[in-house]
Amino acid sequence: MSRTIASFCARGLPPLVLASACAELPREELIEYARPLALVAHVTDDAELTAPGETHDPTLATANTFLPADTGELRVLIADPDGIVDPTRIDQDFVACLRSPLEEAHSCVREGLRANASPPPCTEVPDDHMAPATVCTLEMDESDSFLFPLHPSLAQGRELTMGYFAGIDRPAADCIEVMASGADKLPDDCLYATHALPLGPPDAVAERLQALGVEFELPEGLPAQDRGLNPAVSTIQVRVGTTEDNATPLEVTSGQAVEVGPGQQVWVAVDYTDGSEQPYREPVAGTDDVTELEETLLTRWYATQGEFDAILNRGLLAETRWSPDEDGSSSLPADIFAIGRDGRWGGTWIHLRIVPSP
Repeated sequence: MSRTIASFCARGLPPLVLASACAELPREELIEYARPLALVAHVTDDAELTAPGETHDPTLATANTFLPADTGELRVLIADPDGIVDPTRIDQDFVACLRSPLEEAHSCVREGLRANASPPPCTEVPDDHMAPATVCTLEMDESDSFLFPLHPSLAQGRELTMGYFAGIDRPAADCIEVMASGADKLPDDCLYATHALPLGPPDAVAERLQALGVEFELPEGLPAQDRGLNPAVSTIQVRVGTTEDNATPLEVTSGQAVEVGPGQQVWVAVDYTDGSEQPYREPVAGTDDVTELEETLLTRWYATQGEFDAILNRGLLAETRWSPDEDGSSSLPADIFAIGRDGRWGGTWIHLRIVPSP
């Protein structure tokens, strides 16, 4: 299996066309090569920008729905068999795609690049240009934060999706060029993923547009919404022992090292804050009715070695047991990751480094 296809499978809920390919993965939770495990976008300002490689803080419930002219930041977690990939080895770049809700995110990026390998800035796409797969570039600054574009089609039902490209010891532009050329497969040292940047809530969008002096109407019938938030972690509890009964409990933070001795296993429990599963509303097509819904948080577990009892949890409590490879603590160190997603492009992650006891 190609690493490109495997990276789609790793992100969960792959497109139907990849279902048979994903079935070939005997253990999708095992990190055997460099792969993007998570992309998290949030609204920010200059005071909140994080330096490249700085530790992601999973305790923050940051806003992940954008208003026109908002400044945002995209945080990416890439891991390989040695743990988190050194950011100095990665050259990152991304393009944006103005897509209709019916378009699949990857198809929008792929077909858009094949039609236009040198996309214009998003603000320069013609207002009436509503063709499928319209790619464009975002306004970036030296810290790699981006400006959410002010484009009329976004207020008329279009969605903004990022196509993220990364080169491991090679320019990311090479990877974009390969996709634009029409190739069905990227080289193994090219990483790729997509991530949507939702616009909203509608009343706040209207208020922002008015403040910016922009005149175009939002579609009618959009229900009132709270601003979407990335899920936030309340506590991470680890227990280490030969059995669950004699395991020693320890509350830790993401990125912390956990010591494991001979014959020991690790029980991990990630508790999310109550607001991490947000209520939201969707209009019922052809009527004035609104459906009341609630997010369902899914947590997937990954590791550089060893085995989990469970690799997928639903809800505000995610827990599993991790056991090292047959060599036990002599095979350490190892890395464990829990990736939480809310089903509406909100997400977060935690990381634990498992090391042998001295």
